[in-house]
Amino acid sequence: MTRLSFYPSTMLLTDPATPRFVVFYNGEDDLPDVSTQKLSDHFEKPIDNPELELTVTTLNINVNHNRNLLEACKTLNEYSLFVDKVKYYITEYKVKEVADKRTAIAKAVNTAIDDCIKEKILYDFLTKYRQEVQDMCTVEYYEQLHNDSTRKEGFDEGVTKIISNALSKGHSAEEISDSFASLYTDQP
Repeated sequence: MTRLSFYPSTMLLTDPATPRFVVFYNGEDDLPDVSTQKLSDHFEKPIDNPELELTVTTLNINVNHNRNLLEACKTLNEYSLFVDKVKYYITEYKVKEVADKRTAIAKAVNTAIDDCIKEKILYDFLTKYRQEVQDMCTVEYYEQLHNDSTRKEGFDEGVTKIISNALSKGHSAEEISDSFASLYTDQP
């Protein structure tokens, strides 16, 4: 009987390309230029020697981070500048404070796109795919804002239940206030 081999021995002896997992970070948290995380650090139950591990290198591409990388890659640098402009206009238009957040986000993104086109930042891409970029950014920022709001509501609801429970068990308002003083400065 002939045995079929899907992986010939010659193939197993060659050195495959070394995989790397890199994330370009452009979020709001102040991360260092380069950081690493391991998947196992996020396991529900810590384990000393996981059979499978993934190490992720995170490169902060926000403006004023990783200058050598951004100088070496014009497109990545321009993308970083575009995202910075979107963030600026999100703040400038006080998106978190207005009733019609989606329209305010769309206006902020549109203004950032206009600025970038005028300044020749991602010029070809933004002129060709303007509507797609507008739609994607609006949806992404709106979703992020919604998730932040939902998380805050859940946090507030949880604190309210804890305070109510503490009061029903005879703790004074002053004791509770002292216990929870740091929560609202450290909340998500």
